[in-house]
Amino acid sequence: MKNNTIALFMPSKTSFYDGLFNSLKKAFEHHGYEVTGGCGFLSGIKLDLFINKYNPKVFFEMNRCKSEINNFPKNILHICWLVDLLGRKLENITGSEIVYFFSTEWMKDFKHSENCKIGWLPPASDPEEYYPIKDHKKIFNSVFLGHIPNPWSNDLLNRIVCEDSNKKIIFSDVLNQFENIWGSQDSIVNNDIYINEVIDWLRKNNFVSIDITDKTLRYDIGCRIIRKARRLFFLDWLLENIDIEPMGIFGGSNWKNWSKYKNMYQKELLTTKEMNNVYNKTKLLIHEGVGFHFRVFDAMLAGTPVIIRKSKQDNDFGGIATMFDENIEYISIDINKFHKFQFDDDILNDISDRAREKVLLNHTWFHRLSQVVKDINDVI
Repeated sequence: MKNNTIALFMPSKTSFYDGLFNSLKKAFEHHGYEVTGGCGFLSGIKLDLFINKYNPKVFFEMNRCKSEINNFPKNILHICWLVDLLGRKLENITGSEIVYFFSTEWMKDFKHSENCKIGWLPPASDPEEYYPIKDHKKIFNSVFLGHIPNPWSNDLLNRIVCEDSNKKIIFSDVLNQFENIWGSQDSIVNNDIYINEVIDWLRKNNFVSIDITDKTLRYDIGCRIIRKARRLFFLDWLLENIDIEPMGIFGGSNWKNWSKYKNMYQKELLTTKEMNNVYNKTKLLIHEGVGFHFRVFDAMLAGTPVIIRKSKQDNDFGGIATMFDENIEYISIDINKFHKFQFDDDILNDISDRAREKVLLNHTWFHRLSQVVKDINDVI
């Protein structure tokens, strides 16, 4: 590629996106590219001025596809890294020449045109930001990093999902029907499938010609319910069955509104330095999801063992057991079986050492973007 300038954009100006932008920028630069851009999408005149000034041949944007940008130049390769659907349907993700998926569940259900190249781009980490701190005192037996939705307000609970002349279904009805099922099941699917489960249930309740089109409602059903249900279900299970206390929770202040967890809540971490310090202060990091998350790789690089809820999909494409050895490089917890896991320091140290070594060898941002660089050269 004669012009080696890449425009890199995160969705907005937050501490998380700032850190991620800097790590991706360094990785692209190590691959020989000049990187410009920032945190916060450009549009209209600002986008035109930016393109005229830097003349990039590639735009790499998280969570924005080409069709969502008015008058985007046809001669610029656009890459969309889809980390959050934000209430959109998969069919709305169009226009970009390359689409990378954070979730393999989205990827396998995505219907794309012949002119669109697709791939899986899981998270990675940055060894300059995450590393073991010698002689750091362990304050917590475990920590959880992540946000939690607020308890549902009456206005949100009473939103109408579907109605006809005889009856109506409100959001609280959906919660009562699906929240416990989704929170306890051993697999997780893409957002559209959760929506379709609700639509099928509505049809069985004699509603016809149903579609849930409101983006906020789709997001709440397809994402917020699952996030809240799975996180609290796993944390509740761990607290009842395994000695993970004292546990520290780091994330948004919404945790204060959940009575069981408000005393465990610490604060929101705003920098990679703060996160690395917390990883080094705990014996274990808790991860409740299926597959990979940024915090999994970050903790591994920091030398912190990760305890993960076992899933039916762990050995499938995109599953953690396809990249790391179960109970050798991470701790797998099957909530359907009773565990007598002992936090032996020697065992934990062995797990953390092996995991860190593997991330350094295969899962830094430089490694991850190697495929992106190859795909760019193939397409241009």
